Amino acid sequence: MVIKKHVGTNTYVILSRSFVDRDFTVEGNLITGRKVYFWGDLAISGTLELGKSSEIKGNLTASYALLGSRTHIKGNVQVENDLTLLDGARIDGDVLCGGNALIRPGVTMDRIQAGGDVKLVGKVNTQRVKAGGKVVSRTS
Repeated sequence: MVIKKHVGTNTYVILSRSFVDRDFTVEGNLITGRKVYFWGDLAISGTLELGKSSEIKGNLTASYALLGSRTHIKGNVQVENDLTLLDGARIDGDVLCGGNALIRPGVTMDRIQAGGDVKLVGKVNTQRVKAGGKVVSRTS
């Protein structure tokens, strides 16, 4: 695994096709490349941008999160503020979002609870949506 740090923004970068074989915590922001695998829990104090086709086998916590297309989270997701789930992302556990949530087509999850608005775009596979604000659903 190769990790680089941008000191000015307190942002860590994990290159594509890396894996982390334990729980992983970052005090700052994290950006990952494609197909990065976390075999435990992932905790980010700042913003997470999880690359396309990446996987977390545990739980995810972050302040803000953008989960790339076809990512797979096998645990729960808890985000303090806004959350974006891109096309085809899959979450096996519950999703708890303190802010607004944007959910793109093909996302699969059991349920989501957001403190703000939930915007569903296209066909989203979920059984339950609970929002502190509005729930908006559109075809594309």
